[in-house]
Amino acid sequence: MTTKLLLPITLLLFYSCNSQRNTSQHETDSLKKYSYLFASIPQITGVIYKGTCSFYKFEEKYYLITVKHLFIEFPVADTMYVQATTNTGEIELFPVDVRKYKADTPQGNPHLTPDLEVIPVNIPSNYKIYSIEKFFKNYDSIKENPDSIFLFGYCSKLRREDGHFVMDLPCTTKGTVRVGITKPVYFANDANDKNGVTDTVNYYMDVEEKDYRGASGSPIFWVRPNNEIVFGGIVFQFEPHRGLLVGVKPEFIDKRIKSERRDN
Repeated sequence: MTTKLLLPITLLLFYSCNSQRNTSQHETDSLKKYSYLFASIPQITGVIYKGTCSFYKFEEKYYLITVKHLFIEFPVADTMYVQATTNTGEIELFPVDVRKYKADTPQGNPHLTPDLEVIPVNIPSNYKIYSIEKFFKNYDSIKENPDSIFLFGYCSKLRREDGHFVMDLPCTTKGTVRVGITKPVYFANDANDKNGVTDTVNYYMDVEEKDYRGASGSPIFWVRPNNEIVFGGIVFQFEPHRGLLVGVKPEFIDKRIKSERRDN
């Protein structure tokens, strides 16, 4: 059965009836460290285009995970930067060459093809990077919605500090899955749209944060009914003023990383 989802009209869908898990503040805060600012800084006084990324590690090789539209919609520079903490505790930026990904063919409809990019990167040895591979699971075996979700992304404003552009700690929000994990969603712009598509690559969430813009690429964490925390994909779109968040399903990211591992 396919569930119909009509935007931007009011969504006549219901929240999951799963009971909510009381996750400790300490546990929630510990997940923030997996989110990193990913920004294009053409010049120190120029406009900054930003999103959020996370890292997957396999056999000492790191893979940067973020959204593809970051390279298509914005006039990003050939080099983008990840904000991270050095081994001595300093907040610095290290470069990532993105020329190849800017040159890629535009992805098309993100409700048919995942809005996703996975980039093999070399992490400078003086940086401490937290990676999320331990949260990946066999997604074919997950048939139920999580009890709740947590997200951490760089939606807050940039500030200048000691000559560097830095961010506040990532925005934190929590919510519930509305629809899409266990069945496809029919996505249309409004009730009169005759060109809607059956979306099998994304799912839809209700979140508390009412302005999560700028946080595309944020990792999503699921809290499952057995209290297990699992990687739940990445944010690809936020609808402000409605609290509707769209996430790329984690199995597509898992498959893409495995493909990159074979090629590298």
